[in-house]
Amino acid sequence: MHRHRGLFFKTILFLIVFLIVSTFFGTAFAGQPGDTNKHCLWSIETANNTVFLLGSLHISPVDIYPLPEIIERAYDKCSKIFFEADIEAVNDPSFQTKIMTLGVYPKGDNLEDSISSQTFDLLKKRADASGIPIQQLSRLKPWLCALSLSSIE
Repeated sequence: MHRHRGLFFKTILFLIVFLIVSTFFGTAFAGQPGDTNKHCLWSIETANNTVFLLGSLHISPVDIYPLPEIIERAYDKCSKIFFEADIEAVNDPSFQTKIMTLGVYPKGDNLEDSISSQTFDLLKKRADASGIPIQQLSRLKPWLCALSLSSIE
């Protein structure tokens, strides 16, 4: 039982890290007038500086690479790149502990008792369709369950 619990937590931790990393390396397509690509790249230009703002999707298919030329050109022009969060923070054990502390029910509590039976039935069907035993999700709070399930899909 202890071995399964460790595997369960490692699986959840992997999914969380995967989702966070995917968030920052997700895609946004950029374009200029005449460019046929859809995009989320904006630029603010002054006499001395240009600032690019690139929106992103949290999870994207692999076939988005290479990124459209306009995004690649924007990256090439940048001397500094800032992300909305510290990507390396996911490696910090205190971050991982916090996610598990906030996202997992204490022993004796579970997801099925916390949501309506109708919602739980829908979740079970979705989990089954994704090949995930509902027992692997039963200790997760709704937000972590949704995050885990959507990242697996």
